[in-house]
Amino acid sequence: MSLWGVHIGVAGTVTVLVLFVLAPGFRYRAVVVAASALWAVLPDFHHVLGGFPTLQTGWRAVHDSAFANLFWFHRVIDRSDPGDDPVRSLAMWGLLLVVVVGTELVIRRR
Repeated sequence: MSLWGVHIGVAGTVTVLVLFVLAPGFRYRAVVVAASALWAVLPDFHHVLGGFPTLQTGWRAVHDSAFANLFWFHRVIDRSDPGDDPVRSLAMWGLLLVVVVGTELVIRRR
């Protein structure tokens, strides 16, 4: 299972790049990126459902199935990092930061 930072980094980076190419002037880019990042970590919602065992079990079933890949390839990312490596999480946050700053600079210069 991978740390949530990897999921957010992947979703955020791809979303920023897609918006940069398709809609660089879109006013609410940050909102779309935040919503995309939230979508990527939704399968991990079972962690906050500790007080509701039935819901937690059902949500864990979604997390552990191929259906979780609809959430920015959540299952694929989890299986690629079984050790929860914090370096991968930090690397994805770093990549997201570089992509956001780079695209914003290009957009503002236009």
